[in-house]
Amino acid sequence: MMGMKVVLPVVYLLLACFIGLIFMSWGIYRGDTVQISPILIYGFVVVYAFPLWLFAFLPLFICVAPKSLLWRWYVAPPLGAVLGFVAGLIAFGAHFDTSDNVGVRISITPTIIGFLLFLFGTVSKIRSNDESLSS
Repeated sequence: MMGMKVVLPVVYLLLACFIGLIFMSWGIYRGDTVQISPILIYGFVVVYAFPLWLFAFLPLFICVAPKSLLWRWYVAPPLGAVLGFVAGLIAFGAHFDTSDNVGVRISITPTIIGFLLFLFGTVSKIRSNDESLSS
């Protein structure tokens, strides 16, 4: 049972980072610039999101009961967005590059990843709570 408690959040991390990568790179292609492999960018996104996952999401996911107020759909995702925003401030500094659309997307990506991590956790906790009630 403990193996699934760790494997499932790893899947959530990878999926949230993939969706964050899609958000970050949507419509960025510029024909005159050197293109970086999306796989390489995905690796950087996972590396930047890993501390958020390790220090905020994983302890809460493992230790907090499914019936807790924290895992309500209206509490956990906004909390994840705030934690993602703070993690983005720590990783990228307080200067958000708003000179173009690309800088805004890169600055907001940690917020989206935090939101999605906690949203996936909420859905999982609701399902595990429903399964425990039915048995």
